[in-house]
Amino acid sequence: MLRIVLPACAVLVLLAACMPPGGPQALTPDEALTRGLTAAALGDHEAALTLYTRGRLGRPDDARLLAAQGASAHALGRVNQAEPLLRRALASDPELPAAWNTLGLLLLDTDRAPAAVRAFERAFALTRGSSASIRANLSRAMEIRDGARYAPPEEASATLTYRGGGDYLLSTDD
Repeated sequence: MLRIVLPACAVLVLLAACMPPGGPQALTPDEALTRGLTAAALGDHEAALTLYTRGRLGRPDDARLLAAQGASAHALGRVNQAEPLLRRALASDPELPAAWNTLGLLLLDTDRAPAAVRAFERAFALTRGSSASIRANLSRAMEIRDGARYAPPEEASATLTYRGGGDYLLSTDD
């Protein structure tokens, strides 16, 4: 037991020595976003939340930080924390497709498929349909909302053959 406690205490002392006097200092929103996104990409959403919070010390209504903080809270399963953050971000800047997409995922997770469809549609429109993940999320939400399999039409090739006398034959290439 002592073998575990002593090294852990040493690490904490070293970390405390690295902290500026008076606790953590504010980061610029760009620094907080960059560091937070890196932490989130590495799966450390707790660290990401801390970094986003530090970034918001100077700008509490920064939409990008609110959206990123909401995404990390959602990744940690903290729906009651994530939803208000995402809604605040979107109230501040309704042109953030990632925030709409994350809100849609949260709404799907909480069995609100019709609202999720609307969120994904907004994200889809903001990206002009260029995001495959948003398109897939929208399709899945529509499928859940409609209670049936929804899939975009598959492209099929067909051949139209004129047989004469105004008669045509349409055959598919299966």
